[in-house]
Amino acid sequence: MLNEAYLIKRLSAHPNLNLSILTLPSDSPVIQAALNLLLHMDPDLVLDIYQQEEYLFRWVLELERHAEGLRHPYHDKQRLLHYVRKQTLSVLDRNLSISELAQNYGVSRSNFSHQFRQITGKSPAAYIREIRLEEAARLLRGPGKSIKEIAACTGFQGSTPFGKAFRRAYAMSPGSYRAIHCVDEVNS
Repeated sequence: MLNEAYLIKRLSAHPNLNLSILTLPSDSPVIQAALNLLLHMDPDLVLDIYQQEEYLFRWVLELERHAEGLRHPYHDKQRLLHYVRKQTLSVLDRNLSISELAQNYGVSRSNFSHQFRQITGKSPAAYIREIRLEEAARLLRGPGKSIKEIAACTGFQGSTPFGKAFRRAYAMSPGSYRAIHCVDEVNS
């Protein structure tokens, strides 16, 4: 039924979809996308080829999303992300090592790093930096602390490394971000 070589190749890459019979509820996104695809593949409907391909790709994306969910259940990913976020925020003013995270999680450093990357698609260090920068951005939106103080309380070793990391993540300096986003106490 599916005759698009590119899509067949994509679907074949998922071991949870190869030669599988999926049992899905009728309201699942995969079933809904399949119904939309079937409804819009009717030759009597006047659709251009791009609209038909759009429905086909939506169905394939839902299948891939489902396969990824089977491979890495959502709750496992959320539990791991929650654990790292909680640990990071508990010691935000200092650099949290991957070894310390792994030890508290009960696995080796390499096992933790591998598992984290496999489940989330990013390294633990990148996620920790993301959390620290999100917290820094939150602090910059409020009055009170200087940029140097925010850098220190979010675990950066000075304003310069903080500024570089912040620019990479937000495409602007911490000072510019504050100028744009700071909540003025008078207006609140």
